[in-house]
Amino acid sequence: DDLFGNGWTKGKDFNFSIDAVGLAASTFAAGDSIGDSFTGHTSNGVDPDGDTGTTVLISDLSINGYLGPVDIHIENNGNGFGTGTATPTIGAADSKINWNTYFNVTDLDVYIDNWDGLSGVKVDNMKINNVRGDVTDLDGNFAFGFAQSKRQIFAVRNTAGFDAAGLAAAAGGSAYANPVAMANDIGLDGVAMNTIFKGDREIGALSFGDTGVSIGELYWTDMETYTNWTISGH
Repeated sequence: DDLFGNGWTKGKDFNFSIDAVGLAASTFAAGDSIGDSFTGHTSNGVDPDGDTGTTVLISDLSINGYLGPVDIHIENNGNGFGTGTATPTIGAADSKINWNTYFNVTDLDVYIDNWDGLSGVKVDNMKINNVRGDVTDLDGNFAFGFAQSKRQIFAVRNTAGFDAAGLAAAAGGSAYANPVAMANDIGLDGVAMNTIFKGDREIGALSFGDTGVSIGELYWTDMETYTNWTISGH
């Protein structure tokens, strides 16, 4: 405990809270806040103050913890994708942002609201750290109780797998004067965010609806997860 405690003193404590996060119609006035009149958990995503234009996704979010070392490394290798442009292929950008973070969440509470048929779920006393089992980081070093997240962010091209021949065939062979250029244009798909996480998680109480009756505690030890996202506009 003393050793882990000494690790925490090397971090910066943080906390923040959010009343509610929701999705609103395009008529939602900029500057309005569902938190101004938010009175409690929702029923089928409808704010109990009668704001039927907003679907509340989560509410009563609060997070406390420690932020450890953060390393951001930018690989500036130009704006290419590692392949020629004669035949567009699936590819990742040569330049990437590497974001390495250590953190210890000591208390996270959140209500996942009842919307679109989903039963409301209350999470209390969630902790995200690295204090059980294997307490090393992703590089095998002692982690001082901190969970670790390594994230790589970069542009991706043509993840849909377009090629010049396919575009020409789909258009009857004549609609695109330059199918190679067209493949390049529509193949610039967006941004990839690939994340590796290592650590432990626990939930002190998990309940459904507004009953406040917990089904018990949950523990995950020595988690190592890999998440790859592609974010693109349509």
